Amino acid sequence: MQEHWSIKRTLLSVVCMFTVFLSGAAAGRALAIFNAPNSFLATAAGFVAPPLSFILGMIAWQGLTMISLLIRLIFRLLKRAKGQPVLDAIRKDSAQDLGLELRKKAWVMIAVHLAIYCPAGAIVGLAAGLNVLPSALIQFGLLGLFYGSVMYGLVKADLLPLADEF
Repeated sequence: MQEHWSIKRTLLSVVCMFTVFLSGAAAGRALAIFNAPNSFLATAAGFVAPPLSFILGMIAWQGLTMISLLIRLIFRLLKRAKGQPVLDAIRKDSAQDLGLELRKKAWVMIAVHLAIYCPAGAIVGLAAGLNVLPSALIQFGLLGLFYGSVMYGLVKADLLPLADEF
């Protein structure tokens, strides 16, 4: 993690977030209209799934990171040398730990996106008819996998900041 974000990097991050956020909604809506053109429920599910997965993915990614860092901190405090001040044990590499943990926990983005997109595909498939259900599940599953992978890549490239970095 960088200590200080430059204005150029911040703008790049914002552009990436909005692009992913809006393009996902457009792609989900387009797939829903393709599979079930006259269904408001299918269109709504296709339109809502990408932003919902984006938001829940960000929350899950940061939450899982914080939980793992808290567990690491507890073990660090339990294992500290006798007589070592508590603050020394806490400060030891904590900023570096956060950056590494954020990148390690990026896999949760893919899992959350699949967990949101697959039910959306089921809603679209059921709205269109049972003969469309397998196709819609595959399409939305692949879109969720792609969208989650893009988010994973943005985390690995350090282009998705923590909520308090702006």
